[in-house]
Amino acid sequence: MFNVNNQTIKYLNRMKNILVLIAASILVLFLASCQKDHQTDIDEPTLGVESMDELETNPGFQWKTEQTYTLNVEVFTRGMLEVVGENDAAYLKVKLMKRTPQSFKLTVPTYENSVKLKFKDQVKTVSLDSDVIDQKIF
Repeated sequence: MFNVNNQTIKYLNRMKNILVLIAASILVLFLASCQKDHQTDIDEPTLGVESMDELETNPGFQWKTEQTYTLNVEVFTRGMLEVVGENDAAYLKVKLMKRTPQSFKLTVPTYENSVKLKFKDQVKTVSLDSDVIDQKIF
């Protein structure tokens, strides 16, 4: 059916050998390039503390990275209330019903000193100096 002579067979075998050689070379290069770099001596900074038990902190130091507040809100029209930080990071989004006092837990990072209450076209800045925040929005 097919007329294949010896010269064609030799040529195909040579091409097969070349392809195997190329594949093996690529494999060797791939494996050689995946070696982890050995770092030389790196001086690690020492703080003079070997364990957490030896760590001394100011007695008033706060380990917490967030603070939780109670937000009591009453609005006179229903709508969406959004509580955002000074950098406009959203901390709370809730749908409020009119003339129904509602209470929410508000958790914000400790670096926030105030938040903005956005309701419809109103923006009100509220200081975070108390654990309970009472607000009426008209």
